[in-house]
Amino acid sequence: MNTPLDLRALLLDPANNGAYFFDHNDRESLVEAATEAGLHAAPVDFGGCAGKGDALARIAAALRFPEWFGGNWDALADCLGDLSWLDGAGQLLVFDDAWGCANAMARISPPCSTSAARPRRAGRARAGRSGW
Repeated sequence: MNTPLDLRALLLDPANNGAYFFDHNDRESLVEAATEAGLHAAPVDFGGCAGKGDALARIAAALRFPEWFGGNWDALADCLGDLSWLDGAGQLLVFDDAWGCANAMARISPPCSTSAARPRRAGRARAGRSGW
């Protein structure tokens, strides 16, 4: 007998922070569970992504980055390190067509991931270490 998976509990547990691949058919359930858990769900569609600038702009739009976002990897790291302007107990990034993003950028570091969850309390609990 299989026990139903409690996605909300998994998403809120700081020990589960990270990037994960999941079946596209589970996308809506994941976003719904994140929203019910009080997380800011931020889907990012990389379909037709034209390159680094386009990818960063899509992430910035999904996470409502401030105007001072510089559109480069360092600025992305800065903004991901402080998402205080967002409501919620944390964030869930859902990257659609991550392979399309990676192909458009050819060789990038860090690579595009499919999803990442970061409860706010995890960032405070690991002060001095980047959650990304």
